[in-house]
Amino acid sequence: MNRREIAEKGGISKSSLSRFLAGETDLGASRLESVINALPEEAKSRFFLLLSPPISTPNGSPGLSLLARLENHLKGCDQQQFMEVLKIVVDARRERLEAN
Repeated sequence: MNRREIAEKGGISKSSLSRFLAGETDLGASRLESVINALPEEAKSRFFLLLSPPISTPNGSPGLSLLARLENHLKGCDQQQFMEVLKIVVDARRERLEAN
């Protein structure tokens, strides 16, 4: 998929997607969710894996990544809880963009 296809399937403009990917703007939770849902499954997995490296266990061996822990948590969430978690992620990204 290219950016145009992702933007169309996600229901946003290509320019909004481009500005988001460049770190110039924030999409907000609902638009970000739409874009993520527009991605092919493999791309979604890659996107989430890039968010979080593995976390070492107390004995120093690799443990579950933060993403894997989040995924396990989200499996038990209802829609409202899922959206609350997504809002936290979006807010953290916004804070990082504003700090730069």
